[in-house]
Amino acid sequence: MTKKEKKKKDNGGRTFKSVAVNIFSLAVVFLIMSAAALVFSGKTFFLNTKESADHTLHPADTAMSDSTGVQTEEPVAEGFNGPVPVKVYFSAEGTVDSVEALPNSETPSYFEEVVNSGLLDAWDGRTAQEALALKVDAVSGATYSSSALITNVRSQLAAEVARRAARPVETDSSDPLPLQWWCALGVALLAAVLPMIWKNKIYRRTQEILNVAVLGFWSGTFVSYGTMLHMLSSGLSNAAALLTLFLFIIAFIYPLFGHPGYYCANVCPLGSLQELMNASQSKYKIKPGKKATKVLTVARYVLWGLLMILLWTGMLTAWINYELFAAFMVTKAAWFMIAAGIVILIISVFMPRPYCRFICPAGTLLRVAQNLRNA
Repeated sequence: MTKKEKKKKDNGGRTFKSVAVNIFSLAVVFLIMSAAALVFSGKTFFLNTKESADHTLHPADTAMSDSTGVQTEEPVAEGFNGPVPVKVYFSAEGTVDSVEALPNSETPSYFEEVVNSGLLDAWDGRTAQEALALKVDAVSGATYSSSALITNVRSQLAAEVARRAARPVETDSSDPLPLQWWCALGVALLAAVLPMIWKNKIYRRTQEILNVAVLGFWSGTFVSYGTMLHMLSSGLSNAAALLTLFLFIIAFIYPLFGHPGYYCANVCPLGSLQELMNASQSKYKIKPGKKATKVLTVARYVLWGLLMILLWTGMLTAWINYELFAAFMVTKAAWFMIAAGIVILIISVFMPRPYCRFICPAGTLLRVAQNLRNA
């Protein structure tokens, strides 16, 4: 055997071993996140260990004494953790008097955003026909819960329209996918393909801007612990979840084919925003030394391990609501999340991707999924 043939064989062996490790790492991450989903919601898309407990009740405004409520026996759409039942009250004149959110298993902090947004009042004062035709947007930061609530309200409005017309009416319980979903899918497709075949600085900056504007601020679409837990809990609960699944394929499957870190480097809107900030000036740069980098990296994994323990034990699951991605929803995000985002962006001007390199829990999970040995 020649040296060239031996080298080729060795390279092949290392490649096979690397792929095997990557597959094993991905399987381990799937199992630990499935365990987290079971603790978080009591189920995964392939296993249900217990009935979800109804622990959230948000009564509507006081209904008029002459109003009547309608409610479908089975809610059409599910939220993050399960059904989001609602009851729509109508006045004697046939207009919507109020909408009541019934007990559900949604995460209280998420569902509180839906209630505080005023979504339950969106249909008030309209006839069932007018309310059914009304375009109501989901609440950024609580997309799954609010989208399910909207769909279930529409289902009951359609039932009321049919009842008042005294004839069957065919309705579509699901809203058409919004423009922002299609635009986000287009941007994700570009990011999934072009960086592999076209190395161009101008294009890269353009893609980063699209990632930030469309995936970040407009549609609020990312790979985060929240989206991972929802996908593992409910699977493809609606057509909109296909976009999230596509991002998961980029994040978790691309590394198996020789593209480690592809999602973080080319798709993630937060990573793109940090990179754009760092490119804004080149005179002043901060480069941590080897010792400082090692300490910060160890601290990152300690933080990640602590957060995973909190998630597995169910002691504090609300931290997933405060991943920095939430700051993109500027109209809904807490002030301290926006402040933290601003601090990270300022640091990003002088240091490349500080959040990605030294904090991001979702990014750490992706690194573990790609290679346990080098995580």
